[in-house]
Amino acid sequence: MTLEELKARAETHAERLAAALGYVANNPSLVPRAIVEIAASLPGGVSQVVARERMNVCATCEYWQKVGDSLHRCAACGCLEGKLLLVNSVCPTGRW
Repeated sequence: MTLEELKARAETHAERLAAALGYVANNPSLVPRAIVEIAASLPGGVSQVVARERMNVCATCEYWQKVGDSLHRCAACGCLEGKLLLVNSVCPTGRW
């Protein structure tokens, strides 16, 4: 069953999140994409345009660090890249 099929069967945000996390646990190579999809499915997520703009800012920052094969984190606040998707999050250095 694909992630889309699992999400379509879920009736609430919590069920969609649980289904997505279960899918990711069985497919670890999808983690970065899955983070974006999970955060976008929750109330309070930013648009893909805003997320991409934030990512472009972070990618040029001296605090942006690669963690593992495909994840990144901010050394200034310690947050992983999923923070970029949350409406109320802010850059600790004031860049976005």
